[in-house]
Amino acid sequence: PTSELRAYISCPTLGRVAIPLARLRRWGIDPERFDSPSQVESTPPANEEPLAERAQLVLIAMLELDAIDSDRRKPTDEIAVQALGEGADPNALKGVMSDLKTRELINSKTGRGGGCWLTGKGSARAAKLRDH
Repeated sequence: PTSELRAYISCPTLGRVAIPLARLRRWGIDPERFDSPSQVESTPPANEEPLAERAQLVLIAMLELDAIDSDRRKPTDEIAVQALGEGADPNALKGVMSDLKTRELINSKTGRGGGCWLTGKGSARAAKLRDH
């Protein structure tokens, strides 16, 4: 158990979720600006366009690898192995990763020490895919 302060937010796919206040701030959300919890929970549901099978596998793999924020980003080759198995070619995921980034389900950092991570929207979608 942790004593870290948490806020409850309403997730369109998971329902009511406890989020550490530090994470909300890292996402650029100031919990102090809301007058009541209902304002935090009145976010409209995310548009869930259908995803290709590989895109679904990538989201689930990133969740399994705990690539849930920029501090926990993972290189594409590691994501490819988790999603597609040993010997997977990370170049085969270039189009998938680009599409996921366009849909704002993942984000990435290029160059040395770079990698990809799930956005809040991507984490929620990955959890829904994993659990169904």
